[in-house]
Amino acid sequence: MTARRSERFVWDATGALESLGAAGVVLWMWDPARGSMRLTGPARALGLGPLAPECSTAALLALAMPQDRMLVEDLLRPKAPGEEILAKVRMRGGPACIWRGVWLEEGGRAAGAIVAETKFAPEPRDSLTGLLDRKAFLARAAEKLQSPLSYVLVLADLDRLRRLNEALGHERADLVLSALGSRLMAAFPKDAVLARVGEDEFAILAPDVGRSPVDLARQVLEQPLRVAGFDIYPTLTLGQVKTQGGEDAPEAAELLRRASLDRNPASCRAAPRPRPPSRPRTPTACRAWLWRPTCAGP
Repeated sequence: MTARRSERFVWDATGALESLGAAGVVLWMWDPARGSMRLTGPARALGLGPLAPECSTAALLALAMPQDRMLVEDLLRPKAPGEEILAKVRMRGGPACIWRGVWLEEGGRAAGAIVAETKFAPEPRDSLTGLLDRKAFLARAAEKLQSPLSYVLVLADLDRLRRLNEALGHERADLVLSALGSRLMAAFPKDAVLARVGEDEFAILAPDVGRSPVDLARQVLEQPLRVAGFDIYPTLTLGQVKTQGGEDAPEAAELLRRASLDRNPASCRAAPRPRPPSRPRTPTACRAWLWRPTCAGP
């Protein structure tokens, strides 16, 4: 049944902008004669906020990362009608983005769309835990921090990993790290960014609402677990830093550095549990690391 003409859906400007924002897509139109590019859509989320809604060639080149400026110059260079445009470009303070488009007329205009590279390619994951790796965490966190919300970044460092490797062997110790990663994914909501950023370090970026992310991380990660017949009581040194998202938000790498400096066993850990009574040091007995230690160093 064909809809009557009056019932057909017609896009209006507001609906189109809302759809572009939901999809994370920015439309662009380049006019070489005027030396002007027009951007429509969620430009800020892609690091293009300073350029919207219209910018000059000089402004676009100034915002592009130095190593990508030649790509931008080639993207803007007039070409034959119908010739496609494809480039991966990163702007200062934004994620790597894919620019796609086509030349519409001889040296006249070009148009296309811009999306974050992560929309096309899977994010690199840590093979052991399934969490993001450090590079992917920094990229995803940069995207999150574009939103003007309050965030908390937590850095959790598993204590005495070297001694755990000696006691259990590397393969069994890897099972502990894998279990901790699974606990994080089960405990935190989907809008949290979770990663393994070092051999024994986990990072969490979450909105600063509701329960404290550092308290939640401590609760889920420091629960006892059993691996290969060993009862293991993980302890972690945690640091946190709070920040406000938006145009002036610090870089994710800087927040990781601040959270690392904040790590302090005395202030970030819960009170230690009593140490269980000593047991014979047999091959099947838990070694000293496997008992929940006090706040002493490694």
